[in-house]
Amino acid sequence: MMTLTISQHAALACVSLFTLIFTAPGSAAQGKESCVVLPAEARIRQQGNIRDDGTFSFWTNGIIGDWFTASGNNTIRLTITATGRVVNDEGPLVALEMISTDGKPQEVSRFSVASGQYREYHLDIPISEPFFGLQLRHLNRVASKEPEELRHLTLKELRVAGAELAEYGLPGFIFFGSREAMDKKEPDAEKPRVITTKQFQVEMDVKTATWSVEHYQSDCKLEGISPILNIKELPIELGEYDAEHSIDQVPDHKLGDFTKVVTRYHKADALDIVYTLSISNAGHDIVAQVDFVNNTGGDIVVNSVAPMAVQQANLGGNASRWTAIGDMKRYAEPYETVTVGDISDFECWWYLAIKNQETRSSVLLGSLTNMKGIGRFILMPGGDTSMRIAAYSDYEGIIMPAGERIVGEKFLLNFGQKGTDSLERFGELVAKAHDIDLMKQHPINPYVPEYINLFATWNGYGAGVVIDFDYKHDKEKYEKAFMDRQWTRANWDKMFELGLHDYGYASRAGRRIRGAPSPLARRYGKPDFWFKEAQEISKEHPEYYIDDHIDFSNPAVVEFERKRAQRAFQDRESIVRYGWDFSDRWRKLPGQYDPFMTSAETYRTAMGIWRDLARNHPPGAYAFIYMNVSGFNYDICDILRAGQDSDQAYYGQGCTFTQGLTRQISGRYFYNGKVWWNNADSFHVYVGGLYSYNQGKVHASFCSITGNMVFLSEPFTDQDTPEDRLEIIRRVAPITPDVSVAVDVFEHNPARLWNMPIKRDFAEWNVVGLFNVDYGQKGKSITQRIAFEDLELSPDREYLVYEFWSKQFLGVKKGSFTRTLQAPDCEIYSIVEKADRPVLISTSRNVRQMAYDILRLEWDDEEKVLSGTSRVVEGDPYQLRVFVPAGYAFADAEAGDLTIGAKADGAILTVDFKSPENADIAWSVTFREK
Repeated sequence: MMTLTISQHAALACVSLFTLIFTAPGSAAQGKESCVVLPAEARIRQQGNIRDDGTFSFWTNGIIGDWFTASGNNTIRLTITATGRVVNDEGPLVALEMISTDGKPQEVSRFSVASGQYREYHLDIPISEPFFGLQLRHLNRVASKEPEELRHLTLKELRVAGAELAEYGLPGFIFFGSREAMDKKEPDAEKPRVITTKQFQVEMDVKTATWSVEHYQSDCKLEGISPILNIKELPIELGEYDAEHSIDQVPDHKLGDFTKVVTRYHKADALDIVYTLSISNAGHDIVAQVDFVNNTGGDIVVNSVAPMAVQQANLGGNASRWTAIGDMKRYAEPYETVTVGDISDFECWWYLAIKNQETRSSVLLGSLTNMKGIGRFILMPGGDTSMRIAAYSDYEGIIMPAGERIVGEKFLLNFGQKGTDSLERFGELVAKAHDIDLMKQHPINPYVPEYINLFATWNGYGAGVVIDFDYKHDKEKYEKAFMDRQWTRANWDKMFELGLHDYGYASRAGRRIRGAPSPLARRYGKPDFWFKEAQEISKEHPEYYIDDHIDFSNPAVVEFERKRAQRAFQDRESIVRYGWDFSDRWRKLPGQYDPFMTSAETYRTAMGIWRDLARNHPPGAYAFIYMNVSGFNYDICDILRAGQDSDQAYYGQGCTFTQGLTRQISGRYFYNGKVWWNNADSFHVYVGGLYSYNQGKVHASFCSITGNMVFLSEPFTDQDTPEDRLEIIRRVAPITPDVSVAVDVFEHNPARLWNMPIKRDFAEWNVVGLFNVDYGQKGKSITQRIAFEDLELSPDREYLVYEFWSKQFLGVKKGSFTRTLQAPDCEIYSIVEKADRPVLISTSRNVRQMAYDILRLEWDDEEKVLSGTSRVVEGDPYQLRVFVPAGYAFADAEAGDLTIGAKADGAILTVDFKSPENADIAWSVTFREK
């Protein structure tokens, strides 16, 4: 079962306060239904963890619960099996909360767990709705702060008599609980409107806004699609509204060439609703949007709006062969993969993609915008050969005054041929929806020092948090190594002493970059140890804060931040770099100044100030976001860290870089180079021996191939870094603007196979990474078939495959090749199409083989000369690897006046030289025909 959190559900109005009483163990609830909720299967779970014995340990304000249905019962019996630690004669205090269909938890009573042994606590609860949620919340975990004493609370089991587990959670009930009502909708007396394009046939019942779509190329069919508006105490049946519609061609739409179907619904003293479908005329996209105006004459509470609730979706074949993936909101929650036939419900954020593993056909639903509504998705099985899907905006229970308008978010429905094409199209359309042209606005140019400093550097923060390493910083004065500026400066100096700046790390010539103060969006303006400036602001302006959170629905706060941000850009002739974190925790505040603003709206208001100033800063500006949330940051940040803290981070032994980084960047790879540059966080290769050679190689290579930043975090001043680890560091920088595709993101979590197509004026080839990151640290080897078709290469042509780290030519391959990797390990291949002449297939300079160092490459067929220009590092042995087909033999080679070494080994010719300075070296290799 998919874990749901209460924070994911919009809070609307309170349910009535039920009476809660303790009862004797022998009393019985009405009805025959009963169920057991085990912690590992609970669908409501927040702030806590599942222990090895299956129990749930509550953290501060921890929550656990589930969703239930009851028929004909007025009372249910709840039995809680729990244990707790008594501190200062007080045991753990637990609140029992009930959640009605409007989404808001209401506390109905409290009780104390007063025993260090497992005991049963019996509660009788009156109910008034057939569908409801129950959850337990720990209220008093922290007994004192100095020293911290905790009232530990552990739940073993939750039993309910008089009710059954609901088939699905709250979103499922909202969008599919009225399935019978959907079936009873009267069809339009007229024939359905039929819109036919190159790829689609869409049939629409205008009266009820219910439509279906068939995608010709994939044979995927979606039926019973309609918008649903979940507004408190305002049932909306579009069949009762007056409807009118128009169909127009929109060739200049910035998302593409569309047929636009607009249906307007009107009813006195209700909402004016506009439902828009934009159907691609030649492509595979449909974009849906719901706008509405409050004409009820009073305030309404808006919970969620689904532009597309799909009653039946079929990808062909059986649902047991369909794999679904979706992103999560929290910084520490990676993307998930599930089998559609094996779940009861699956909820995710920002996008939902499903792939048929037999036909490879795919369907993706994604929120292209999150300006006010927050993109959410729910998937539920509909039978052996179908599923139900809802794509909706969470409006968090905002209060909408009379006369106000909500412009709905744009939601994409895309049909693909292999899954990854749908994900990449989603990233492309997110960029178009926000007018992002990353290559022009925030380019990566590895030959300009400023860009090297931005995208490849030494980073003390990653190095400062590795567990079990003895850092040599001032421990009396500083808690963490990275807080000691002298230690940080010493590591920077050591990096230059080792000559790593010559290999693409923070060039001394490119220091024209200055950091700006942190935006108040950092840690939601929380005045704490990490954000000392916010401490002063909260003292001067306590009226700006609610529960220690800055309220950006307050115009005074917005103006305050505008002036503060203006000072950050004034009198700066350098590139400005600014960053913030914990955007994933941004939320709608209780009692905020403007109750009509969602958290997405206040967040985008806060960061829109900085974005607009940055765009008008002539030297340029770059925005970095760390502890992240994807959908809020479209058009807000330029570089987003797509993973959890690397290495052991703040979470203790066992949380290696594989736990967060590899999975999160896998599920977000398609944003890279389109919406922002993906930052894979810092990497390590040694750390005093805590990293083996293979671990260092995998970590560095993964960061270099899957993302577009390399942040080195070796504590150089605290160790003698071995030469073989320095060699890894040298080969993974700098970064080029080329980006990778997570080829098997639907098949493996995290993705193992990454494909980076390289296109230059002089040649095209692929750099491909195969990774066994040893997720879960189980030490298992993997065997992977690498099919050229999956790399967008022809299965009928021959390709030359060279592996970078082992310096091994794997041969001439056709169709596919298979590799086995031990745990952990990786291989990075250069794959070049075979020709009937000598071909350069690899170089030694960079793991992105040839993508950085080859500036020019030519073949003279008449003279039989392969020539080019390579960017090389002073004193660094440089090697060209050339495939020589039958019929050719090496004759001569030269690289200026440098000494050349050439060696033939079967079909591979290696040409070696070394430059006494950093230079662009012109070289040539001459062949003769046998």
